[in-house]
Amino acid sequence: MAYKNIHWIKLEKRLLNDYRFYTMSENAQLVFVKLLMLAADTGNRMVRSGQILRQALRCTLQPTQLQECINEIRANFPKFQSNRYYYYFKDFDNRLNWIEKDRKKELPSNSPATPKEGAEEIRIDKKRREESVSSFKKTKPYFRGEEMRKSKGRWWVLPADNGTWLEFAGEEKEIKWL
Repeated sequence: MAYKNIHWIKLEKRLLNDYRFYTMSENAQLVFVKLLMLAADTGNRMVRSGQILRQALRCTLQPTQLQECINEIRANFPKFQSNRYYYYFKDFDNRLNWIEKDRKKELPSNSPATPKEGAEEIRIDKKRREESVSSFKKTKPYFRGEEMRKSKGRWWVLPADNGTWLEFAGEEKEIKWL
């Protein structure tokens, strides 16, 4: 399943029409998107050091310009927060494609299969599932054209006129499954 492990962040297209986003300077907009990607890469812990952050963002802005952009982002997006050592996005888990294994979240790993191989495995599994479902069709028991039910360990014949159920007194080999 090759495509299941691609690591991405959720960048919604409505962000383009978000007042908070389009009122920021273009530099701040770019830094915001880069910070989202960096947060995904660093586990949502981006060092507050301006020099290190500039290198991590591959940013050509001066440290003071970068700090102005970060301040602008923090003013417009309250979920972009900081503590003594890091910048981070609150509720960042909702923006990642976490893969749950054994009920604990972990980042996706590299896939050993190529995309085509992974897709083929999925198709084969799906075909097997469909075949097993189609081979196990629910059939109903009938005796002389009238439907039957098993209740309390005994077979009962349901008359076509919806009358009272009649207890089946014959042998089970006489029951037809349709």
